[in-house]
Amino acid sequence: KVGLEHDGKVQYGIGYSFLFSPVQRSMVLADVGRVDARLRFGYITPYFDYAFYQQGPWELRIPVQFGIGSGSLVYDDAQGRTHTIEQSGVFLYEPGITVQYRFLRYFAVGGGWGYRLVLRSADLSEGLTAPTYTLGLKIFFTDLWKDLGGGDL
Repeated sequence: KVGLEHDGKVQYGIGYSFLFSPVQRSMVLADVGRVDARLRFGYITPYFDYAFYQQGPWELRIPVQFGIGSGSLVYDDAQGRTHTIEQSGVFLYEPGITVQYRFLRYFAVGGGWGYRLVLRSADLSEGLTAPTYTLGLKIFFTDLWKDLGGGDL
């Protein structure tokens, strides 16, 4: 994600999300036989984030994301060529809540929970609507810049 922040409470920007961990299942295709199909899933996501609680090093935020992208089931044949079994455009809505703890002035650790609701433009047998979990490290570049003498951004 990349974005902007205003008054320490509102953040917005754009990001890209994709399925990193392998999701595979064995399938029987009429013209091919048994194949190991894997899921591909990725989307661009504009986001908006509001901090509704800020006390000391703690912060609670409500992030909301909308996304557009694609999902597909693919397999590789014996020659290593990739074939698409199913493909669909996807539209997403992801509300959530996150908590963050700031330490050492320039860093914070955080985590959160949300739910990804997915609408598909075509049939895709894999379920993509699911809970989401986040864990991350945040770097406060604006504070670092100011302390290094860079002035206001």
